[in-house]
Amino acid sequence: MAFDKQTIDKIPELGVAIADLYVEGFSAPPWNEIWTRESALEELARAAQKDCFVGVFAYEPEIEDIAGFSWGYKLPTKRQGRVDFETSCANLLQKGISPSQVFYGADTVVREKFRGQGLAKKLVYARTGDCPERYVCFRTKNEPMLKAYRSVFGKEITSFVENSAYDGGRMYVFRTSFPIADLHVPDPLFSGCLR
Repeated sequence: MAFDKQTIDKIPELGVAIADLYVEGFSAPPWNEIWTRESALEELARAAQKDCFVGVFAYEPEIEDIAGFSWGYKLPTKRQGRVDFETSCANLLQKGISPSQVFYGADTVVREKFRGQGLAKKLVYARTGDCPERYVCFRTKNEPMLKAYRSVFGKEITSFVENSAYDGGRMYVFRTSFPIADLHVPDPLFSGCLR
């Protein structure tokens, strides 16, 4: 299911559920970051205001909670918070890629109980399946997340070091101009994204 700033404003419980899972995901290895519900809600609010924000989540009735979420937005060109987007944009330009044609896959978390079942792939696809940008990028040091992106987009066309927010990070860039019909992820929860 898709969400945006208005959805979170109308259903504050959704924002809290996403924030709680954010804390769970990014406080654990390999990130080991310090997050609280309040700081995660602030991060979500900042992200939801960005240009072309798209967020999706999967609800799991068995646990009466969300099983995972993913969000992203058009690649910013200025440093924002912990991430040095200016340097990333310069790296993209050196590779002949216009930053204006890049969608940034900011955050994806899958509840531990549901990992290894293809949910990250479904979330990434649902978030970017109808992406009008020609490229999608994300930064990580998490091998399973890289595997999920590769299963959606194929091999990255380039990557470069991006460790402004954490050591060992890389920015991976993928082309989105592939036949969407060739990637079929059947699940009614992931039928589209808000734009």
